[in-house]
Amino acid sequence: MRPVRRRALLGAQSPREIARFVAAERPVELDLDEPSHRGAAAPSGVHSISPIAHTLRPLNAPTPLRVQLDQNGRVVALWRNGRLTPRRIAAIQDRWRIDDEWWREHAVSRMYYALLLDDGTLLTVYHDVLTDQWFEQRG
Repeated sequence: MRPVRRRALLGAQSPREIARFVAAERPVELDLDEPSHRGAAAPSGVHSISPIAHTLRPLNAPTPLRVQLDQNGRVVALWRNGRLTPRRIAAIQDRWRIDDEWWREHAVSRMYYALLLDDGTLLTVYHDVLTDQWFEQRG
């Protein structure tokens, strides 16, 4: 966007004004059912958002892991999603436990590990103590 258009866009007050500035470059989606947008006609090239677009989805959802433990219960290797060979753990850099929402039906009890893999990758994983499952936590 050129600087002149950016200044004009920043000064726009209504969804219609914003859409007018942006529609020239690419289509914009407005939710005309939202109270602040009611009564605003969609400019040409602008499509309303479908109800499906409003569904929530988790960001950075945990990925299941397969792990190998030693006789003391420490993780020594893990298989990341889609990998055929395990990665060895070079060092456990940190570990911490989270016990939360114990009053709810689905309590949270996790042991987290900050791992350094043999290839130099830093990885955060956790062991769900209640279900005995391992996950990679991104983000």
